[in-house]
Amino acid sequence: TVVVDSTSPSLQVTQPVDGSYINDAEPEIRIAYSDAAGGGVDTSTLQVFLDNVDRASDFTVTDIQASLQIPASDPLAEGEHTIDVTIADKACNTSSASGAFTVDLSAPTISNLVPADGSFVGTATPTLSADFTDNLSGIDADSVLITLDGNDVTGLKANQLVPRGMAHAPEGRGIFLNLSVAENLELGAYLRRDTVEIEQDRDMCFALFPILRERYQQRA
Repeated sequence: TVVVDSTSPSLQVTQPVDGSYINDAEPEIRIAYSDAAGGGVDTSTLQVFLDNVDRASDFTVTDIQASLQIPASDPLAEGEHTIDVTIADKACNTSSASGAFTVDLSAPTISNLVPADGSFVGTATPTLSADFTDNLSGIDADSVLITLDGNDVTGLKANQLVPRGMAHAPEGRGIFLNLSVAENLELGAYLRRDTVEIEQDRDMCFALFPILRERYQQRA
């Protein structure tokens, strides 16, 4: 009996997932293979290169998969790693597969926190801001948590934040163009009811920037 097999075996790097980011320097690497069309996979032909280094002899090989647990004595460095695999079936049809993953062991950096920790500010309405960066996997925006006086304010809308004492002060000409100059200024007193003090603050703005008085009713 002769079996004609011209189909290459199935081959896939299943773990770590291609393009993934992991915070483990000792991951398990898994490779799956099969040959539905012929007499099976010839596991002796398995070749595995991790970062262009032949590591096939380090893998535990079965009829359907090969695996390697990176040892604690030889952990992977932070950064991107590549896996390149080839295998043939018993009819000498060859398949190849590859994958890449990134090891990221460093926590994101939070910097430029304003107001600075432990500082004193002379206003009840300070600007709150911070920068966060991550050089490898980037920031997971869904993981960001912002608390104000111990209360979670993450994701709250502007009209919910303002009564809690938080508001964005735009810079670089970031104004509401469809509103008048007057309406843009009045937004700063959105929740205030102290009419006399509001007028005094408005006059202070005019003293600092006289052109605002001239263009008070003009579209911003």
